[in-house]
Amino acid sequence: MESGRLESLNDVVALRVVLHMDQREGEQTDEWKTRGVWLCYHVLGLVQHLPDCQPVPSQVKDYISFPKPNGYQSLHTSIIRNAQTVEVQIRTNWMHSIAEYGMAAHWLYKDQKYGSAGVMRLFNKYQVSWMNTIQEWQHEIHNSTEFVDAIRRELLGKRVFVFLRDGKILNLPRGCTVIDAAFAIHTEVGLSMRAAQINGKEVPLVYELVNGDVVSILTEAGSRPSVDWMHSAHSRSTRTKLRKYFHSQERVALIQKGWLMMHDFLIQHQSLVVKQLGSIPDDKTLSELMSRQIAVRERILNKKQR
Repeated sequence: MESGRLESLNDVVALRVVLHMDQREGEQTDEWKTRGVWLCYHVLGLVQHLPDCQPVPSQVKDYISFPKPNGYQSLHTSIIRNAQTVEVQIRTNWMHSIAEYGMAAHWLYKDQKYGSAGVMRLFNKYQVSWMNTIQEWQHEIHNSTEFVDAIRRELLGKRVFVFLRDGKILNLPRGCTVIDAAFAIHTEVGLSMRAAQINGKEVPLVYELVNGDVVSILTEAGSRPSVDWMHSAHSRSTRTKLRKYFHSQERVALIQKGWLMMHDFLIQHQSLVVKQLGSIPDDKTLSELMSRQIAVRERILNKKQR
């Protein structure tokens, strides 16, 4: 904070003027935005000539002609009325969406069926989605430090917005690949993905998405994910779904192997098995036996020794 005299600090009233402009039928987006820019300058002139108000020329800041690096656009000015300083911000609804939601609003606006109200509805939907994600992570992540880190990196970090062919928009963490997009659409889409296209051209599944990409996922019955996808997936949610799938496949394989071993053993010791276990083992018992690498023969012999 810069040093200064206490009497130089004044109470300031802030006023924000958001000009809501509907895009006319047949009007191009660039024309609509240009019309909004001129209207902002017109309103600036009206504000500076309000009755009983004194404009402060040194306080005019033009962020429309010279936007901030993050895309922020607005006109700032100050007026004095009854010894009270009033800071005024003037912007269109489009500029307001950028100010509130960042450059993501730009990609949402590219589909003209979304107005400024539509942008806010979409972001409200994403907020609900984020809350659902947090609830899922509460069950998946038991380490508090890891939980906070996941929220910081994936929910509060930078985002990327991409389009699907039907016009829907995916809101993903920056760095996500086509694999993440497929699983974000639906788990079954990810599991059966065969190939993918970005902006009409086929790309590797490890392609990293950028804002505005149009994503098309090609699926095929019988296609299944590769273990390598675990290294290419960026989103924690995607890796969790893949891990769950591979675990289920491993369990099925273990059960099948267990039944084969049990079948061989039953041929030789059927009466002993039923006597010691009380019944033929079910899938859960077989999966536990194989995942812990405990031979069926050893388990039965141990029970016999008790």
